[in-house]
Amino acid sequence: MGFVRATITVALLALCACASVPMASAERDLAAKKFEVSPDEAHLYVYRDETFGAGVKLPVLVDGRHAGDTGPHTFLLVPVAAGPHLVISKSEVDSELRFTAENGKAYFVWQEVKFGLFSPRSELHMMNGKEGRAAVGTCSLIEAPPGQPAAVLAPAALAVAVDAQGFPRVLSGAEIAAHFGRHPSVDATLGRQTFKLTVQSDNSVERSCPGCTVTQASGSMKLDADRVCFQWTRVRFPDSGCYQLVQTAADQFTLRGVDQQRPISYSARD
Repeated sequence: MGFVRATITVALLALCACASVPMASAERDLAAKKFEVSPDEAHLYVYRDETFGAGVKLPVLVDGRHAGDTGPHTFLLVPVAAGPHLVISKSEVDSELRFTAENGKAYFVWQEVKFGLFSPRSELHMMNGKEGRAAVGTCSLIEAPPGQPAAVLAPAALAVAVDAQGFPRVLSGAEIAAHFGRHPSVDATLGRQTFKLTVQSDNSVERSCPGCTVTQASGSMKLDADRVCFQWTRVRFPDSGCYQLVQTAADQFTLRGVDQQRPISYSARD
């Protein structure tokens, strides 16, 4: 009985902690989410859009080569050639998925995390484009490991960093302060959940979420040179931690987690 309790405790700790993986730049993350593929390769997106199993990094192999380790609410973008491919998710019990790629197309694989006996298990699912793009939009791009070629993002996707209006752009700490001074309350979206984020003049923050188990929450906000950090009290939604504030259009903003915090999107007219 003691062994069983210990095993369950270890498994629960692995599922509830938070694993850290290297993140790509905000510019590459946004460009990857344009889903524009070079005509001479295909793009494979492998994503984890859940918090379950947050304490475990799950290695992903593509055709026997290490493509990276995933964490909660992250995705890998792997360039592949036309033809058959094998994707393996390494966990307590490995999961395999085979597919055949065509150049110029994007493929989306959901890496589902499941409860295992000694550590989390995983299962790979090929998703359709609509579901895959929506899920990837709630995740953050992982940096490709050393020696692994990064996907070639189409010129149109890269051009998003320098379009005529200068979007997307990462706001500085001073710009973030001015932004929330103009917009102290915003209706935000994280995944499928909506909530109201309110910033007070003393840098305390409040979160109102009718669809959450705890509908009201409070915390604090701290500004740094190029980021804003939130610390919430007794709630895990949204994530505590530091974010870059990225303006993606004239009235569209995304709080992009610096260390795997789930991205928060909202509209505000500056």
